[in-house]
Amino acid sequence: TLPTLRRGATNVLFASVYVGATHVTRRGRLREALKQIEVARKFVREHAGEMEIALTGEDVRRIVAAKKIAIVLSVEGAHIVGRPEDVDLLYGDGVRMMTITHFTDNGVAGAAFSTPSHPENVHWFGHHPLEGGTGPNPHGMTPFGAKVVQRMTEVGGVRRPGRGRGGAEFRPLVPPLPDT
Repeated sequence: TLPTLRRGATNVLFASVYVGATHVTRRGRLREALKQIEVARKFVREHAGEMEIALTGEDVRRIVAAKKIAIVLSVEGAHIVGRPEDVDLLYGDGVRMMTITHFTDNGVAGAAFSTPSHPENVHWFGHHPLEGGTGPNPHGMTPFGAKVVQRMTEVGGVRRPGRGRGGAEFRPLVPPLPDT
C-alpha cells in the first residue's frame, strides 16, 4: 500500500509487468504486456499526488525531490518481443527496463537453470521448443536477441541480466545515479 511504501522510505519503485512465456502467442504476449502497462499507468494517474512515472534519470531526481515516488516501468522477460521494433512500442509506452529472460528459454536468450549450488534458479517450466522451430538455447544470447538488445541500446533502455546463462548477462546501459 502507499502508506507502507512511505513508511519504508521508498523513493523509487520498479513496477514490473509479467506475462507468462506460455501465454498464447508472442504477439498476444506483447498485447497483454501493453494492457498491463496501461493498468500501471492508470494507477499512477489516480495517485498523481503520491507518484509519477520516471522516463529519465533526471525525472527520478525531480520526482524524488518533490517527495513523490518515482515509478520506473519494466517488463519481466523479453519473450514478449517478436521483432526488434517491439522495443519501440514498449519504450513509447514508458518502459525503461526489460529483463532478457524470466525462468524459461526464449527467442532472445537461454534461461538459467537450477544447480545444487544455485537452487534458486529453478527452471520451473522445463525446456519447451521455441517459436520458429528452435530448441532450448544453452549458450546464452541468440542472433535475434542481439538485435533486440541493439534496439534497446539505440532507444536508451536498461537491460537487466535476468535469469540468463552465459552470454545473456549484461551490465545496465545507463550508469547508476550518483549519490547526492
